[in-house]
Amino acid sequence: MPCIKPGSPPSPFSSPVSSLIPSLTPPARSVLQSNERERETEPSIMAAALRPAILRHLRIPAQAQSLAVDPSAPILSSFMNRIRSMSSHGDEHLTHEEVVDRVIDVVKSYPKVDPSKVTPQVHFQKDLGLDSLDTVEIVMALEEEFKLEIPDKEADKIDSCPLAIEYISNHPMAA
Repeated sequence: MPCIKPGSPPSPFSSPVSSLIPSLTPPARSVLQSNERERETEPSIMAAALRPAILRHLRIPAQAQSLAVDPSAPILSSFMNRIRSMSSHGDEHLTHEEVVDRVIDVVKSYPKVDPSKVTPQVHFQKDLGLDSLDTVEIVMALEEEFKLEIPDKEADKIDSCPLAIEYISNHPMAA
């Protein structure tokens, strides 16, 4: 007989579970058997012990369904649009020419750079006379321009327009 304290509401864990004990794993079986005796253990431990046994006996039939989406279904179509908008693949990927133009524009807009010296082949330190801090600031401006985050190890390697263009052109999240 389960032990219920006077004045306490009945718990879903207070009924005997002896019918499930044979199908449990040994650790779960010992937890349940001790809980049957003591009833002082928290219900979450009892639930954790019951979960594998219950899940083992549940069978949910899986049916193969086509992925055809009814565009008139407002909930499903909005869900599919969100998935599509989070995807970095597809028609929205930047062309190489767009990347080149935008990288050059970012470098030209840097205050310490003479815009007439900026070409797609320019090196930040050798050709433009920038120091390493300036290079870091340009890389940060490129991150902001293309809405991406360049890891520090990769950012340290970007010291020229060709390297910046190559990295951004190959990055799937560049926008």
